Amino acid sequence: MKNSTEKAKKKRLIIRLILLFITLLLCLSLFVPLSPTKSILRTSGFMVTGRLHFPNEHIGNVVTDRNGNDFTIFREVVVDPTGDRPPQPGAVLILHFRVTDMTPEHNKIYSLLPLPLYIGDPGFRRKLFAINGEYCQSIYEWDRVQDAENYVNSVALKTVRMHSAPDSFSFEIIKK
Repeated sequence: MKNSTEKAKKKRLIIRLILLFITLLLCLSLFVPLSPTKSILRTSGFMVTGRLHFPNEHIGNVVTDRNGNDFTIFREVVVDPTGDRPPQPGAVLILHFRVTDMTPEHNKIYSLLPLPLYIGDPGFRRKLFAINGEYCQSIYEWDRVQDAENYVNSVALKTVRMHSAPDSFSFEIIKK
């Protein structure tokens, strides 16, 4: 009996230590510049305050990349800027990649998953999602070039790279 009581105590202690470790990681992540936790919280705030929008006016429009390839816009996400932000975007980030292991329709659904991981990032303004078969183009607007550069190294973009065909991922940052 004593042995089972000691095992239960050890088990509770281990669970408490794991929970403490997870809580500590979450708290520390709030102080990292591009914390996924912080971005999710800010994205939730944008939703609650009505600053997050999914406009339809560009859906179906075609954008042509610098190589002459046409991509059809299937989604747009916009965050209304506040008064303390620049009136116009300072940078445009354009991503190109080819998805693997999923159809274009599955990719459209999958592309919703990382939204909360970057919508709340500092400087995010707008993203156009465009597709041409298994090839994708994402066009982002950011407040500053530094915001776009930060996103290129973020957790959210790492998820895109993981699902991209090898050697198909490229990006360009254009200063406005």
